[in-house]
Amino acid sequence: MEWFAVHLKHEHSAPSHPVSYYRIGAGKWEHADAWPLAGVSRRMYLSADEGSSRITGRLGREPSASGKVQYEYDPQNPLPTHGGSALLAWIIPGFGGAPHGSLLQPDHRQRSDVLYFDSPVFEEPQNITGKIQVSLKVSTDAEDTAFSVKLMEVFPDGRSFNIVDGITSLVYRNNSDRPLVYTPGEPVDVKIEMWPTAWQLQKGSFIRVEVSSSNFPAYHVHSNFKGPWASQEATKIARQTVYVGKGESYIELPGKWADM
Repeated sequence: MEWFAVHLKHEHSAPSHPVSYYRIGAGKWEHADAWPLAGVSRRMYLSADEGSSRITGRLGREPSASGKVQYEYDPQNPLPTHGGSALLAWIIPGFGGAPHGSLLQPDHRQRSDVLYFDSPVFEEPQNITGKIQVSLKVSTDAEDTAFSVKLMEVFPDGRSFNIVDGITSLVYRNNSDRPLVYTPGEPVDVKIEMWPTAWQLQKGSFIRVEVSSSNFPAYHVHSNFKGPWASQEATKIARQTVYVGKGESYIELPGKWADM
C-alpha cells in the first residue's frame, strides 16, 4: 500500500521499511533499511583426511592440516538437477520435469563424483542473510572443466534440503568475461557466487556443502574440452582435485551468527 501511495497517489513520504524479504525456515517476512544487511560473515573451512578419494569431509571454523580430495568427472553421467532457484529446465520437454525450489535432496553418497563436507550441529537457530560465496582451490588433468557447489540444510532425521547452488568453469573462473589460460594440473583459486537468500537454519540441524562438477539440466554439461561448450561434439573423463586445509577452500556465510 505504501508503494501505491507513492507512485499512484503521489504521496512522497518515504516508506518506513524500504526492504522487505521473506525468511525461509522461519516462515515470516522481515524488514530492513538497506540491502545487503549489516552483519558479520562466518567463514567455514573445508577439510578432509590426506589422500581421501571418497569422503564425507568436515566443515569447521578453523582450517585443518593440508589435504586434497580427488574424483573422476564423466560428462556422460552428470549429476541430475533436483531443485534450485535459477532453473527453467522443469518446463522443458524431454527432461522428465525437473522441479525447482527447495526440495528434499536425494542421497548421492553412492556416486564416486560427489564430495560432502558437513558442519557441526547447530545448538541454536542460525540466520543466513545475503549472498553466499564458496572459494575452492582446485585442479584438473583436462584443459578446462567445471566445478559445482550446492549448499544444503540437513535435519536431525537425515533429510536434507537445498538452499543455493552455483557452478563455474576454469577458463571463465571468477566471473571473467574473457577466456583465461589454464594449464592441466595447475592449482587455481575459483570463487562461486550464489544468489542472495534469507534462510533460518534450525536447532539440531547442520549445513552440508556438496562439491561435484555437474548439475544437469540446470547447467550445461561440461565436456572437459576447452572452447565454446555449444560446439563440443566429444567428451572425456577428467580427474578433479579439491585442495582443503590451511584455508585453501572455504564458504562465506553472511549473517549475524551465534556461537556454535
